Amino acid sequence: MLLQDAIVHYKNKISDSSSTPALDAKLVLSCVLAMRVEDLYLNNKLVISPDKIDEIEKLILRRQDGEPIAYIIGKKDFWDFTLAIDENVLVPRPETEILVQAVLDMPLPLNINVLEIGTGSGAIAIALAKERKEWNITATDICQNALSTAMLNAENISADKKIKFIRSDLFANISHETKFNIIVSNPPYIDPNDHHLLALKHEPKLALISPLKGLYHLREIINKAKFFLQPGGVLLLEHGYDQKQAMHDFFLDAGYTSIKTLQDYSGLDRVTFAFIKS
Repeated sequence: MLLQDAIVHYKNKISDSSSTPALDAKLVLSCVLAMRVEDLYLNNKLVISPDKIDEIEKLILRRQDGEPIAYIIGKKDFWDFTLAIDENVLVPRPETEILVQAVLDMPLPLNINVLEIGTGSGAIAIALAKERKEWNITATDICQNALSTAMLNAENISADKKIKFIRSDLFANISHETKFNIIVSNPPYIDPNDHHLLALKHEPKLALISPLKGLYHLREIINKAKFFLQPGGVLLLEHGYDQKQAMHDFFLDAGYTSIKTLQDYSGLDRVTFAFIKS
């Protein structure tokens, strides 16, 4: 099969299971052929060998089953770098970049302490480490396999010396001796009965589902973070599109001030932050 024909053929095969079939087909082909996506058309007359076709077919079948392309090719672009992705971590979403930008937009001193709860692939912590080399960043996760992936990503992107990784269930293994200027998290926030979970069957449920209609982890982080924040410190959380009011209620009940919610690229409520009193 010619490469130019393969692009069309595999795009059509996954058109019912992907919202971006042309791109996904190219990503699979570039992965198997060890070729940059932008070079595919430059080599469109290339004849793909039968053994490579077999490899491609196996990956395309996984995409037809709804598996995210990031798991299939083992990587995902985030911010201005590329992360290694496996079944132990969520696939980073573009919406999470709003959380990163919100942190970077905060008027903060040069040297500060930052804590990320539930780092997963390390996307948030690594982005902050790249943008703010003077910050002291700690990143946690309850899952050791996820931490291993995050540490590998930090090493690959030369951020491993700037981030301290700790295995911890929320704040369980965080010392009270260090107070943080910023705490940030994209925790589990999906209701166990939410129908959206059907489309997320390949992603780790530990990183997705939260009791109390998806609000348990958000509430716990809000209630406990205030004991780890410096006076005037800020907590930023990514959450579900319909959880804004609950977030504001939790923050108010816990004694935070200056509560604000930011919207994502689709205009949906996605990130809420608030300050602890000075």
